[in-house]
Amino acid sequence: MRYSIEGVVAFTTIPLTIVIFLGTILSVVALLYMIFIIIKYLIYSDSVQGFATTMSAILLLGGIQLLSIGVLGKYLEKTYAEAKCRPIYIVHESNLDEE
Repeated sequence: MRYSIEGVVAFTTIPLTIVIFLGTILSVVALLYMIFIIIKYLIYSDSVQGFATTMSAILLLGGIQLLSIGVLGKYLEKTYAEAKCRPIYIVHESNLDEE
């Protein structure tokens, strides 16, 4: 199991992209839920229930944290790719003399 996780993490950046996507979606959903709670309070004069506001705040903060971790991971991915010192391209043939 450890080798499979290492293989996925070492050769692809898709998990980082998924984390950024999930963080964005979670933040947007939490923000829309907060707006819904505010509109419901203004229209129906319902008292804001503690569970709804607490959950929306937790979801918003969790989404922002997930998004931030994904962005930091992308920066680390760029640094790691640059540190491997791999060429940008692969030369198939060359007309230079081999010495």
